[in-house]
Amino acid sequence: MNKQSITPEQFRAVAGTMPACRAADALGISQANFYRLAQSYSISTAFVYKPWKPEEKQIAAELRAAGESHKSIAMKMGRSVASVSRTLSRMRKADTKRGSQ
Repeated sequence: MNKQSITPEQFRAVAGTMPACRAADALGISQANFYRLAQSYSISTAFVYKPWKPEEKQIAAELRAAGESHKSIAMKMGRSVASVSRTLSRMRKADTKRGSQ
């Protein structure tokens, strides 16, 4: 996809939903062109990782305890596999520390 064939709607679909380098790859353009398009379309490229809410952590832990894979949990919760894996690992470590005190 070249710069001219990317519509504002296509751009909005990826801008802000992932880091700029991944969004540019998804659109098939360079990161420099990604930022140029953002400026010309007046679209924010800010991407902020979505923090986990306590109830989301609980749901993820319950799904994992029920035998769900990290990939399955990620798809159900709209998160990346890495995010699910990291969050569950941190929860296990926190539980281990609390248990040893």
